Parts: sequence; C-alpha cells; structure tokens
Amino acid sequence: MKNYEKTITYQQAKQIFFLTQDFTQKFLNEYKDRRLIEQMISSARSIKQNLSEGATRNSIKDYIQFIGFSRASGEELLEDYKDLAELWKIKVVRPSLSSLPSLSSSRSETVNQMIDLVARNNYLEDQQRRSLEKHFITHGGYTENLAKKRRIHRGY
Repeated sequence: MKNYEKTITYQQAKQIFFLTQDFTQKFLNEYKDRRLIEQMISSARSIKQNLSEGATRNSIKDYIQFIGFSRASGEELLEDYKDLAELWKIKVVRPSLSSLPSLSSSRSETVNQMIDLVARNNYLEDQQRRSLEKHFITHGGYTENLAKKRRIHRGY
C-alpha cells in the first residue's frame, strides 16, 4: 500500500467515488440525467485521482496544488448533491455519519449522508493542504533542497 492510500482523505475519496456511482445508478434517470451523472462521477473520480497523482509527484508544491484540484472537484460534487436536495425538496440536515451511506436508505437520507461525507472530506483536504503548506514553509521544497545538496556537494 502506498503512503497516500493510508490517508483518510484518500480512503474517503475512494468511498465517495464508488458511492456516487451507486447513487447515480439508483436515484437518477440514465437518459434524462445522463449529463449530470457523467459530471458527478467525473467529479468524484477527480477527487480521488488528484490525491493519488499529487502524492506521487516529486515536490510538496505539486502535492499542495493537486490537493487544491481535488478540493475543487469535491466542492463541485457537493454542489451537485445540494442541487439535487433542493430540486427534490429534501431538507438538508447534518446526519450522524456513524457508517457509510446506505443505498438501501431513502433518497432523502442518502442525499444527506452524501452531502455530509463530501463536506467532511472537503474539510479534511483543507486541513491536509494547510499542514503541507506549513511543512513547505518550514522545510522548503524539492527544488530548493536539491539545490542545497548540490551546493554542499560542490563545497560552497
């Protein structure tokens, strides 16, 4: 298992991706809502993929940037779920997310659980980005540290 796969943000992003696929199959019309389905699945996939790509880049700066891309996709997906709640006249509440959303639950309950899961992951990605920014400020980045090693090697 790669290090990024151990992060809560990546694990939740993976869950969000698969749950969004299941959600769109169960609650949306494959013909009428085709564009929305594609967009929601694409946003959910982008959350996960950007976390993995960013983590495997050489620089912390790139990782921070890719967390930003992931976070933007999370916000986009969150807005889609909120739009559906409004369209379906579902009151958005903060459910107790003691377990993953269950597609056997009602549409109303599932929408609220997905809104909560995506919002929580967005919050955690914000925290992860701030932590990496602090690390970057304190320890420098890949290029900067490589240049230091080169100067040490050259003796100046």
